[in-house]
Amino acid sequence: MTNHFDEKEIEAIVKKFGAKEDALISILQEVQRKQGFLSEQTVLCLSGKLNLPAGQIYGVASYYKVFRTEPGGREEIKVCDGTSCHLKGAGELIARLKRELKVEEGEPTEDQRYTLEKVRCQGYCQIGPALKINEAVHGPVTQEKAIKLIKEQR
Repeated sequence: MTNHFDEKEIEAIVKKFGAKEDALISILQEVQRKQGFLSEQTVLCLSGKLNLPAGQIYGVASYYKVFRTEPGGREEIKVCDGTSCHLKGAGELIARLKRELKVEEGEPTEDQRYTLEKVRCQGYCQIGPALKINEAVHGPVTQEKAIKLIKEQR
């Protein structure tokens, strides 16, 4: 994830999935994975390549919480707050991480290193509360363990 705009990269992704409306979500996922977020420039570029109104693309991107239209941190911290994880203390874990990282949900930390997100059930109920740093899943995670994991990343 690099938080940049690269038209050639977008062209390759559109070619991979096909320039058709029913591939839009897959295209948006891949573009965000590679470019970090879906900028206005990216949406306008996709609009031309897919022959779809920019408003329609932005509508899809803003409807699904998985898509980011603002730059985020280089690394993602996701805390599951599904029913099982919530009952096991995910709400308190999120509050502690917000204080520790000095950030609100969905915003990057001051150093642009992390973005903290509360997510719905990710299917890790048996190890809840679950925390995901980039692609690594951890659980069950106490507040202290979460802080230790983040400090180890730094």
